[in-house]
Amino acid sequence: EYPKVIWPYFASIKLGIEGRDSESCRNLEQADVRVEVSLKLLNIGLSQPFFSQNQVASFGLTFDFVKTPERQNRLLIDQFHSLKYPENGFVLRDSFSNYEYPFEWNGDHIFTNYVQMHQRLSQQGEYHLEVLTEPFTCFNASNYGALLILDPEDYFSELEIWKLRRDVEEQGLSLVILADWYNEQIMQRSNFFNNNTFEVWKPVMAGANVGSLNALLHPYGIAFGDQRVVSGDFVIDKRQVIIDSGTEIVKFPKDGFLISANLKEEPMSAQTRRSELLKRQNQRLYKAGSSSQKLNRLQQY
Repeated sequence: EYPKVIWPYFASIKLGIEGRDSESCRNLEQADVRVEVSLKLLNIGLSQPFFSQNQVASFGLTFDFVKTPERQNRLLIDQFHSLKYPENGFVLRDSFSNYEYPFEWNGDHIFTNYVQMHQRLSQQGEYHLEVLTEPFTCFNASNYGALLILDPEDYFSELEIWKLRRDVEEQGLSLVILADWYNEQIMQRSNFFNNNTFEVWKPVMAGANVGSLNALLHPYGIAFGDQRVVSGDFVIDKRQVIIDSGTEIVKFPKDGFLISANLKEEPMSAQTRRSELLKRQNQRLYKAGSSSQKLNRLQQY
C-alpha cells in the first residue's frame, strides 16, 4: 500500500508478504525491489507542472518466517495512537531539552526512537515484537502476553477502553504504559506561525495524551499528573534510569509496587504553573472584591 500523493514532506510504503506454513517458505528473498517516486512542482493557477523529475530506488528484501511463538513470548506495541508532525498536525516534542526539534517529527516507532528497546528485547531471544497499526479493537488479546502503550498522542475511543479492560480482566493481558509530559498551559503558549501554510498552528497534543491514559487506568486506581513536567535520573539495581520530560504518577493503589525518585521540575513547567496559580489567585480576589461591593464593604489588597 502507498499514498498516491506525498504531502507535505514524506510518506510510507506498506509491503505485506504472506507464505505457506512449510519448509520451502521459511526463507524468502527478493533481490530487486524497485520503487519509483515522481516529483512534480506546480504553480498556483497552472495545471501543468513547471518541473518534473522521476527517481527509482532499488533494494533487496529477505523474509525469515518462524514458527508462531508462545503467547508469553509475543509482545504487541501500539503504533496506531502515535501522532507525528506535520501529517497529524502540530504535535509538541517529547523532550524539553531537545531544542533543535520542536515538533514530533518521527513519531514513536521501534525503528526510530525505540530502536534500542527493540534491539535489546530481540537480542534476548525469547521475545517477538509485533506492531499494532489498527485500533485496540482489532487484535486478539489471547495471542499476546503484553500490550505496550508507549507515549500515545491520539485519543482512545470508549469502545477501545472497554475492550482493553476486558482483555486485562478476562483474557489475562498485561499492559506496559509509558507516559510523557502533559500540560495544557504550556500547549496554549506554544502556538507558531507555519511558513508553509501561512497559518498560526496550535498544538493538538503535548508529549502524551494523559487524559486518555487516565480514563483507561481509572478503574485500577492509577492516574498520571497534568501539571508538573519532571526530569532527572536515578539508579535501580545498579543501572541508571533517565527520565526526560516525564509526568508524575499522582495516584496509585496502596497494595501496588511503586518506585519513587527525586526529580527536578522543568523550568518551563514551574514558570507556567506559577503564572497559572497567580492568575487564579487574582481571579479569586476579583470575585471577592465584586461580591463585597454589593454588600457596600471596602476591602483592600
